[in-house]
Amino acid sequence: MSDVFSGVYEINSPDVVSEYFEDQAVILNLATGHYYSLGGIAGSLWGLLIGGHATDAILENLAAQQPQLVEGASAFVAELISFGLIRQARAGAPGMSIDVAWTSEAPKLEVFEDLAELIAADPVHDVDLEAGWPVLRPQS
Repeated sequence: MSDVFSGVYEINSPDVVSEYFEDQAVILNLATGHYYSLGGIAGSLWGLLIGGHATDAILENLAAQQPQLVEGASAFVAELISFGLIRQARAGAPGMSIDVAWTSEAPKLEVFEDLAELIAADPVHDVDLEAGWPVLRPQS
């Protein structure tokens, strides 16, 4: 299928958290302060990955419905790993069925760093004592 990742991955908690808002998934890396927006089939891929599905099973399922998206999906998984958002799981749930109606929209991962300093800040120790939150203490 793909020379990329086989096996099962999990969310890299406690540093990484995610949430779905309507039909879009958002991921926050608390260690770096970067947050990520998922578009296209990326939200479905993310949900299956952190839900314990094996990567090769996900890609096989995708190939059966939208073979033109497999390469982009593999690249998406590689990005998740390189950004430290997922890690190899100790154990998976083999044989879980995948019931997804894949759209034809390629996975998209947008990275936002504009709030990184504020998100990564310690709200007790890094705050300007006079101005308060969310003003950070000047660096010396």
